[in-house]
Amino acid sequence: MKYDNPVSHRILDIKNNRLIYIGESATPELWDSLWNLDKASVQSALQPSPGVDQLAHFTKRFLNPSEGPILEGGCGKGQFVASLQRAGFNAIGLDFAKESVKALNKHAPELDIRFGDLRAINMPNESVAGFWSLGVIEHFWSGYEPLLTEMARVVKNDGYLFCSFPYMNPLRRLKARAGLYPICESQIEPSGFYQFALDHHEVIRDFYKFGFQFVEAKSSSGLKGALGEFGFFSSMLERIYYYPGSSICIRGIRKCLETLFCSFGTGHSIQIVFRKAIRAGDGLNL
Repeated sequence: MKYDNPVSHRILDIKNNRLIYIGESATPELWDSLWNLDKASVQSALQPSPGVDQLAHFTKRFLNPSEGPILEGGCGKGQFVASLQRAGFNAIGLDFAKESVKALNKHAPELDIRFGDLRAINMPNESVAGFWSLGVIEHFWSGYEPLLTEMARVVKNDGYLFCSFPYMNPLRRLKARAGLYPICESQIEPSGFYQFALDHHEVIRDFYKFGFQFVEAKSSSGLKGALGEFGFFSSMLERIYYYPGSSICIRGIRKCLETLFCSFGTGHSIQIVFRKAIRAGDGLNL
């Protein structure tokens, strides 16, 4: 079975305590190709769904729609922008995949989707109350500091940044210490670099330097985080994870495995909430 997966293998960067995912480079052209948006796919992507709408409800724990706009940096197919809009927020999406942005502008003109570079956001200082970054910062070999600089610039004081990325979960850290990953011998960007699995403690420290205080964190995607980690059994897990059918039994198994693997420390991604503007007396609370 062929899966829509741009990653072929991983190597360990011991110096920076992170995994390097190799496959297809995360270019705008790759995203345009993977998403391949037309009218039907845009309409399908923007339909309400429990998983996407849960993030909009989560946002309301920290922000009220009256506090100002929310920007999603790297909005992809626009589903989360649509969900935030349904929840009453003034939502803006920004992405550098030009053809995908064109398709969204054409087939979903009710959404505010803009073409742009997250390292040079065309918006005024302190112009958004919230900023969502879902799986973006890990795709830059040279580092996420240029993105972080712009995040700190456009988010209002006391605004919130919601950031998720693949991370060195407990299982990955254990395997790294045991020498079970191939080692990266160079600090030069490898051909086909796709993304990192980052050290989330290091990310928190870096964001703190730019005025973002850690609020809370939660891991997710336990089944995805298990893919490739269990040798022979990984192929079976891939079949369950990528299963496209409607079998209630298979979907039920997948849901149970998600919960089970997360409890075992295999969450693929971690979602961290930050608050901007550290006041006197605030500390770095890891």
